[in-house]
Amino acid sequence: MSKIKILMIPDYRRVNPYQKLLSDSIFQSDINVLFPKKRYIFFPLLRNLMKYNFNILHLHWIHEFAGFRFRFSLITLLKSISFLIDLVITRLIFRYKIVWTIHNIVSHDLKHPFLEKTIRKIFFKFTDSIIVHCRKAKEILNYIYQLEKKIWVIPHGNYIDSYKNDISKMKARKRLKLDMNDFVYLFFGRIKPYKGVISLIREFKSLKFDRRNKLLIIGKPNSNEIKSNILNEIGNSDNIFYNFNYIKNEDVQIFMNSSDIVVLPYKKILTSGEVILALSFGKTIITPKLGCIPDLLDENSAFLYNPKNKNALRNIISKVNKNREKIVEMENYNKELVKKYDWEKIANKYVVLYKSLNYEHILH
Repeated sequence: MSKIKILMIPDYRRVNPYQKLLSDSIFQSDINVLFPKKRYIFFPLLRNLMKYNFNILHLHWIHEFAGFRFRFSLITLLKSISFLIDLVITRLIFRYKIVWTIHNIVSHDLKHPFLEKTIRKIFFKFTDSIIVHCRKAKEILNYIYQLEKKIWVIPHGNYIDSYKNDISKMKARKRLKLDMNDFVYLFFGRIKPYKGVISLIREFKSLKFDRRNKLLIIGKPNSNEIKSNILNEIGNSDNIFYNFNYIKNEDVQIFMNSSDIVVLPYKKILTSGEVILALSFGKTIITPKLGCIPDLLDENSAFLYNPKNKNALRNIISKVNKNREKIVEMENYNKELVKKYDWEKIANKYVVLYKSLNYEHILH
């Protein structure tokens, strides 16, 4: 029997280890995962179809193909229409099987709500299988689009082997000029409006902690406006520190291991790579009960809060400060919890999906 060949697009392996971990774990004697060498602005599916020999097309993020992030509606409309034509020809004329992993219900920085939701609804009709990373995501998608028969729930794998993790807390703090007696809260990740960094700074300042309580904001702002807003919000605070530079993979451990707790105060989220990253370092997390997070974390592993409640973030930070003794226990719990999300086990579920689609293709 010939190998099943999967083409995964777009290729984001340079900026996110997710696809590399997935493709490496899927690779076996009868399944090959391919990535395109070139990114096409228009008709990416057909142009890759002409270039590569594959059986199944596996899409991840479609915003760059459909133009969801352009400010001007006309450009988005033109890109979206060309992408739908691309999709229809690929699926109906060339009869390729299509898998789509849903990382977000809609784009985080939603600029054209009606258009994007309409395009996604049409797109769903032409996909053979949809992958989500938790049961809650399946419930949400099924409620909006009635897709239950197409949806596969396959967890997001961990990042344990993706980042160096051999620096001690003491050495990490020495690198950052932090004292061992400090209690360090860490926000880590690309800074975008939906991640709630401004709210985090405000709530942290409102608690009027002494200088032994420190907040680190580590990540590159998505725009100069966000950067300016953060700097204005920090003001002359003497216990909030920031680093807006790109953090190399080998340096992630310095920030993770120097912290006592990771704070991810999302305003909205479906699947969070940052939660998985923090767990992979065994960190205790402060984060809201949104999207897939409650399926992944519980009271043994995180300080969870309802973002609809007034002062919820402030109250949970205050609670953490009064219950520091729980953190080591939670860290030990998380180090075991994250091992459940082993890529090899997860890959087996993808293999079952791919083989079922390839079998259908052969029958037809």
